[in-house]
Amino acid sequence: MAYRDAVEYIEKMNPAHVRAVGEECLRTKGIIRSALPTLTGLAGKVEWRSDARDLYERRLTETIDLAEGLHDGFDKAGTAIIDYAEAQERAKQRVAEGIAAESSLGNLIAPIADAKDIATGAPDNENGRFSTLGWAKEFRTYGELERTVTWTIGDPNSVQVSGGGGTDRNAPGEDRTDGRNSG
Repeated sequence: MAYRDAVEYIEKMNPAHVRAVGEECLRTKGIIRSALPTLTGLAGKVEWRSDARDLYERRLTETIDLAEGLHDGFDKAGTAIIDYAEAQERAKQRVAEGIAAESSLGNLIAPIADAKDIATGAPDNENGRFSTLGWAKEFRTYGELERTVTWTIGDPNSVQVSGGGGTDRNAPGEDRTDGRNSG
């Protein structure tokens, strides 16, 4: 079911809206870029004396750094969001191609819907019901194996293995519920 959920999610995506957000980020980057020369030009043009002069210069530097950081951030975000919109467009195209192929395959399979399994004679439509028949359920099996490995440190040719006999297998349940065993 996870596959169908992913397909449904892709079908509902709207790459145009995502692209619009990316373009808005890049537009905002352009606005900030146009303001940066004015900000950087203030440092040499304002002349005054006051105890707050150092604070003004620090704040102006912080503002310029912040504007440059926002400019870079909006640039990266806008580019990444537009890349994501393009990926969404490719995903939607591939899903559409997959749905078309699935439909074509369904049309090819339809004429043989009443076919039977060669080995068991069971109708194919019954063979396809794995979860209903229990064939797709877990099959518990367990066993034990004991081996002893000895070697001399530094001598890879001294490896000796003992206790390499067979394994005891225990399958405590039939894997088919239709009485056909496993043949």
